[in-house]
Amino acid sequence: NYYICKLKGSGNPENGAKFLEFIRSPVAQGIYERYGFVPHFATS
Repeated sequence: NYYICKLKGSGNPENGAKFLEFIRSPVAQGIYERYGFVPHFATS
């Protein structure tokens, strides 16, 4: 398992939020699948 989170007190919280949004996207989940990971987030 790999854990991803936005750190409190980060120097760039806006980009952290954008990254988390991307990780949940169908595009990112497809990349995970391509490398043998099981998608974690439900996408629609």
